[in-house]
This record gives sequence, C-alpha cells and structure tokens, in this order.
Amino acid sequence: MDTFVDSSWYYMRYASPDAPTMVDKRNDYWMPMDQYIGGVEHAILHLLYARFWTKVMRDMGLVHIDEPFTRLFTQGMLLNHIYFRRDEKGALVPVPYSQAYQSELGEAARLLFCKLMLQKPNVLVLDEPTNHLDLESINALNIALQRYPGTVLLCTHDHDLIDEVATRIWHFESDHKLTDFKGAYAEYQTVTA
Repeated sequence: MDTFVDSSWYYMRYASPDAPTMVDKRNDYWMPMDQYIGGVEHAILHLLYARFWTKVMRDMGLVHIDEPFTRLFTQGMLLNHIYFRRDEKGALVPVPYSQAYQSELGEAARLLFCKLMLQKPNVLVLDEPTNHLDLESINALNIALQRYPGTVLLCTHDHDLIDEVATRIWHFESDHKLTDFKGAYAEYQTVTA
C-alpha cells in the first residue's frame, strides 16, 4: 500500500495512543483537527486519503466526524510566489508587502485568493489531480468529486475526468479569450467543434 494511505489516519491515533482498537472515545474530543497545514505533496494524495479513511472509519462506527480537518491551508501552492516577481534577468526578487497590491503581475489576485481560502469557503481547487493516479484511484476521485457539495475548480487535461464531473466549462484560449459554457464537457466539444 502507498505510504500516503498508511499515514492517513495516524493523527487520530495520537488522540488515543494506548487504545486496543484503532481509536477510542478520546478521538471524539480531539477530532476533527482545527487546522491542516501541508506542503504541495500533501495537496492531492495525502488529503484525499485522509478524507477517505475518515469516512471509512465513520462508516465502521469508529469515529463520529465526516471530515478530518476543519480548515485547510496548503503552503507553497497559494503563497508560492506571492511576494516575489522576476527581474529583468529572470531571478526571483522579493516584493514589499506594501507594493504587492499595486502590482500588475497578479500578486493582488493571489493575495485575495489566499484570504478567500482562509475563510472556510466551500471550494475545492485541484490542479491536474489525476496525473499520478492509477485507474482505481481515478474512479474513486470521480465518485468523490461528483458527491462533493461545494464548488470544484479543476485545472486538468484529463478530458474524461472533466466530462464526468464538470457542469460548467471555462476554457482559456491562447489569445487570452475566456469561453464560459454551462454544461458537460462532451456538450462543450460538440458546440465548439
């Protein structure tokens, strides 16, 4: 089994380290975790597996929560170059906070997006989520995304995934034109063919 799966419920074990089962009643007091902070490598697999195992453990009656984390912040994905820009030689140079909102290079938009993500929105942002998944994992992801009650912002080249889960398509053209289409991807392809 992948190490991400193996490590996707260990944080619950900390709440009841000497329990004879996976967890005990002490877990009800400590979970869900208030804040999950992880690096880019945790954004897709570890978080997906942690949510999956929480739901399995819930269905088995071991825990009484639906989600393992109350808030999520993925470092590196949102703040990666937020206070930096490239100089004339292409090197990253820091931008003072006071100048970040005055920039035309996107820092202001990224700052606003970061503020939005910290306010518990019902939005899931996925960037190429199927790139390193096997078929079984892709199918599980499809089912999870179809059941997700919020908005999923999906950036992917996986047309099958888009067709399975998307109800609205935003297609960015190379000439900076944005097409906004409400419907499935197969319908979008038919209309734009």
